[in-house]
Amino acid sequence: NVVLEDIAWWTLLAGDGFFAGNASITGGNLEVYSDRTIPIGKSKKVRYPHQQLFESDMAIGIKDIKVKDLNVTFMERNPETMQRGEINFVNTSASISNVTNIPSWVARNGILRIDADTRFMNEGRLKAGFRFNLKRQKEGVFSVYADLGPMSGITLNRATKPLAAVEIKQAQISRLRVDINGNYKDGRGKVLLTYQDLKVDVLKKADDGTLKKRGLITFIANNFKINERNPKKDEKA
Repeated sequence: NVVLEDIAWWTLLAGDGFFAGNASITGGNLEVYSDRTIPIGKSKKVRYPHQQLFESDMAIGIKDIKVKDLNVTFMERNPETMQRGEINFVNTSASISNVTNIPSWVARNGILRIDADTRFMNEGRLKAGFRFNLKRQKEGVFSVYADLGPMSGITLNRATKPLAAVEIKQAQISRLRVDINGNYKDGRGKVLLTYQDLKVDVLKKADDGTLKKRGLITFIANNFKINERNPKKDEKA
């Protein structure tokens, strides 16, 4: 259900741009699929939302967008495993403001803001926010924060098995906190992940197309390479 309010109809009909005071999106499903087994030719630079706004030939100005009860799924097919992984954001609510490529709007407010609240993999409570710098959109300047609450690590197998050839046998995630500042070239920031009781199986693709456990590599990973918990007992994360 999509509702648009305060649309400047005459401006739109004249082809001079799309202006709206408020918009709302309620319910529905959004699915994004990427098949990495298909050659894409010459690689292209990542284009962030604010950069894509400024690539439009039409002037766009939307003050506020409210999203409620939207389910979002990102899917990707891995050329190494030939399997598809996915991550889900369930019952997503979001507030989006200052969606524009109009110079006078940008001069007054140079930040496109997105704040979202969702259930990651339909389990962990996730709060996230994005800030896209409209005045520096050519550089792709942005910042992002995310805070994920407790959830079972096993839930992540829908993504880790097909995309990373790793199966999480047991793990309890306590918290994930991300703060990153970046642009189209790189990003820098802090990531805090606290968990306990982590055990994994490292996998490989068998002749029949299924994923099989790599016994020796799994033993090395669990006993020498990864920490069973973070932070370690009596230590800070």
